[in-house]
Amino acid sequence: FDLRGDRENGYVMLRLSVHYPVLPLNAESYVTGGLKQMLDVVYEQVRHVPGIDWALLKQAVDFA
Repeated sequence: FDLRGDRENGYVMLRLSVHYPVLPLNAESYVTGGLKQMLDVVYEQVRHVPGIDWALLKQAVDFA
């Protein structure tokens, strides 16, 4: 993610688990408030994917 327009200063990795029916999400930001910005973008992109409960991601978005 480019959160300030000058360089990459955050990332999000959403992947399938090898052993369990879950989607681990890792996110890190080097900018104050960046995690909220990134989670908002991710949630908006995936919330309409059918068959997946995005409730925990929504909680993280609302909390961040």
